[in-house]
Amino acid sequence: MRYVAVAIAVTTLVAFALPIGGILLGARASDLVAAVHDGEVWAALGVSLGCALSSTLLTVLTAVPLGLAIARGWLPVPLLWSAMVELLVVVPHPLVGLGLLLIFARNRLLGAALSGHLGIEVASAVPGIVFAMYLVSAPAVIKSSRDSFRRTPTLLTRVAQSLGATPWRVFWTVELRLAWLSIRSATVVAWARALSEFGAIAILAYYPRTTAVLIWDRYQTYGIQAAVAPALVLLAVAVLTLALLHWLETKEATYEELQR
Repeated sequence: MRYVAVAIAVTTLVAFALPIGGILLGARASDLVAAVHDGEVWAALGVSLGCALSSTLLTVLTAVPLGLAIARGWLPVPLLWSAMVELLVVVPHPLVGLGLLLIFARNRLLGAALSGHLGIEVASAVPGIVFAMYLVSAPAVIKSSRDSFRRTPTLLTRVAQSLGATPWRVFWTVELRLAWLSIRSATVVAWARALSEFGAIAILAYYPRTTAVLIWDRYQTYGIQAAVAPALVLLAVAVLTLALLHWLETKEATYEELQR
């Protein structure tokens, strides 16, 4: 049994390493130089980082209250709301982009209203990138918030209430404090998901190009080797994000041990 499990594990790890190994083995010294000096790559990275940060902030501001409302049963038909969140997890991301484009295109009712009356462009604009990133990454934080708030011992909240704490104070000092480490880890995952998003953005807002879109654009226009430079930059950001996630998970495990 042990040898079979190890063989399967090694095979799986090799399969997981193939995409990263392919990029690293296929990269040339000239690609590294190009990545450093390519203005388009850094511009695309700036768009990706800025939009991912905006998307993540929007996620925290909305996903945590929604997760709390679902966990506490404050919304009618809570199963329906959970199903809507789960649906965004399983729906192909190009479908998300297509659906948004059908709503926010300039020749559509809502898109025309936003553009004509408020001067807000969604399709082929930064707000579209942020919104697409938000929709594909927020479910992770919503689910984490919901599950974390469900695990909060009701005894603690009742004790806080019996001591005169207001509902807001109970939320900030008890519920959110206990759930925050899990929510924080999920937020980093949401950030990484937003940063790497391609399918929804490519349909809704191809320009200004994010790093993921630039990789595809370079591949389609100039060939596979031209896509390596932006891929190396995005890979470096992904490694840093992974390191941050592992650090947060280590802190979460330490905190849980202290609670026991």
